[in-house]
Amino acid sequence: MALSGVASADEIFAIGVKCYSAGSFMAESAYGHVLAQMQIFQQTGALQPAVSHLSYGEMNQMIS
Repeated sequence: MALSGVASADEIFAIGVKCYSAGSFMAESAYGHVLAQMQIFQQTGALQPAVSHLSYGEMNQMIS
């Protein structure tokens, strides 16, 4: 995985690696963000969209 301190994708491919995976990182990241947002909402009642926030229309477009 491309975590800090690990070889870059270019370095890994240069030694012959054919498959490069993020593993469960994307799901862990998404669920971590959702949990943090849920906790903020429970504690304050406020919704705080992130920089990478998708609108309802964008989400629908992605899955249609």
